[in-house]
Formats: sequence, C-alpha cells, structure tokens
Amino acid sequence: MKAASPSALRLAFAGMIALAVAMGIGRFVYTPILPGMMEELGLTPADAGWIASANYLGYLVGALAAVGGWAHGRERLLMLAGLAATAVLTGLMGLADTMAAFLVIR
Repeated sequence: MKAASPSALRLAFAGMIALAVAMGIGRFVYTPILPGMMEELGLTPADAGWIASANYLGYLVGALAAVGGWAHGRERLLMLAGLAATAVLTGLMGLADTMAAFLVIR
C-alpha cells in the first residue's frame, strides 16, 4: 500500500518554518546581538566585520553548492541536516569566546 503524500499546505508550512529557523535565527538575529557580543567579549568593530564576513562566506558557499543539481532526490535529508546544523552551530556560538571559534562556527 502506498503512503499518502503530505498536502501542499503542510509542505508549505514546513518550508516556512525551515526558512524562519535558517534565515531568522541564523542570519537576522546576529545583527541585533552584535553590539552586546562586542561589549561583553571585547570585540572590536574589525572583529565583528570578520565574523560577519565569515557568515556571508558560508552563505555564498552554500548558494554555489546548491546550484549544481547534485542534491536532486536528497532535498529532505539536506533540509533536515541543515536545520540540525543551524541549531548546533547557533548553540556553539553561545559557548565560543575566541575569534577563531567565531570564524569557524559562522
């Protein structure tokens, strides 16, 4: 017996939640907490710029990797892995206290 496929509404909702997690937490939360990070950790504006640059380099690498078509048929696995990585790496940012760690994690 063939399993029923998820409805379009359910898939759209799951995609919305995934984007909210990946983009909302991984990207847009960083900007408002940056001044607090700078003050609490003694980061300079240059340090903050390097962290932001590492973050955007990650977006660029991900975007370039996504256009190759290699993920066809593995979309669900990659989405779940990406969400898990976002959760783990965001948690690690809260534990890190060195520039090297920030650059690698972002």
